Amino acid sequence: MNKKVKVLLAMVAVAGISTPALAIEADLKGYFQARGIAYDNLDGNDKAEDDARGVDQRLRLWTNAALSEDVKAVLGLEVDNVWGEGVGKVGADEKAQLEIKNLYLDFNIPGANTNVKAGAQPFKFGGGFIQGEDATGIQIRHTSVPNEQSFLVGWVKTKEGDVKSDTQDGDYVHFQYDGNVSGWKVSPFVGYLDGKPTAAEFGAAKDAEGELVFGFDNEFMAFFAGAETSGKVGPLSLAATLVVNSWDNDGKKVGTSNADDGMGLALLVNAGYAMGATKLSAEAAYYGDDDLGTFVNVRGYNNFAELVTGGRFDTRTGLGGNPSVLKDGEGTAMNPSYAMNYMYAKLGAEHKYSDSSKVSAYYIYAEQAEKGMAAKKVKYGHEIDAYYDHTITKGLTFTLGGGYLIADDDFGAGDDAWKAGTALTYMF
Repeated sequence: MNKKVKVLLAMVAVAGISTPALAIEADLKGYFQARGIAYDNLDGNDKAEDDARGVDQRLRLWTNAALSEDVKAVLGLEVDNVWGEGVGKVGADEKAQLEIKNLYLDFNIPGANTNVKAGAQPFKFGGGFIQGEDATGIQIRHTSVPNEQSFLVGWVKTKEGDVKSDTQDGDYVHFQYDGNVSGWKVSPFVGYLDGKPTAAEFGAAKDAEGELVFGFDNEFMAFFAGAETSGKVGPLSLAATLVVNSWDNDGKKVGTSNADDGMGLALLVNAGYAMGATKLSAEAAYYGDDDLGTFVNVRGYNNFAELVTGGRFDTRTGLGGNPSVLKDGEGTAMNPSYAMNYMYAKLGAEHKYSDSSKVSAYYIYAEQAEKGMAAKKVKYGHEIDAYYDHTITKGLTFTLGGGYLIADDDFGAGDDAWKAGTALTYMF
């Protein structure tokens, strides 16, 4: 090795030693849950074979890599499976087992008091009534006064129909102001949806003979306006969400004269009262559409009851079903996931009787908010839900719970339904 080469290598070595290393910080958090679920009569008919038993599990894992406090890349993974159907199929030729739930960039613009999240991420617009699910898009929040005033602009790409044309695309744009008025959070907002709603349930509606009576066209558009507010009056906490929308389907796939446009309303009010180790709650909601029945949204949902909508032991792996198999007079599922057509009242009580244990119970009366194109509105009946949660050790909780629906005559054949479940949940 000649002298020049040796000198060059020495210079490279010194430069490598003296160059500060790029310190990458990473966080890891998530949860693992295994559930055992049993239910019967979720179609409201004792004579039908609709009872089920099973165990499922879910792992959600979030990690991020950050070079500084102003920028990080976030990755969220999810694995769901039912016991007896295999464990974590993650081979290159397996599908629908390992899900990339979130994948986005989260960064602050220095000196601008602005945060940007770009990619596949959680969205919650209009209290979750308009958009309450992970999606791909951007959220930009400018904070003009910390903890007092900020502005949010959001864009959800609901569908990329054709990379060479935008005629098949879907987009939702959201503008929101978050302010503090005398200790109350007030958040007015407006939004615009251009293109078909995301949920598959909105693709088409058929009558009892299977004829198409309603389907959204690619030229569909909807305007949303509303507000959220929350605050406290002494020990009483209060909150409300109001969303109204007006939509136009352009009449291209409508088989009935009154279904080419419509108006929807979503309203939720709730209150909570704390008395030491006991918390009381009351809630009421209405959301529907005067023409279609279902409140037309981007992809929103309100999981308020164990039997009527799925509850804690929901349908994420096919177990924990809800009465979505029920059909109305036109053969349309009455309450499939993400289709919102409900009005209900709910009372709850939660008592923490030790540092590691608590019990909670709820009474719910529910029915459809609007009949839409169906023959009539459906009344579900009176439901009682109850849960017991016990912390076994730090991060690990055991849950026992379920619900019983005293069915109305409209609920299938009018037979009562029940569900019971257990769960082990480890949060880390």
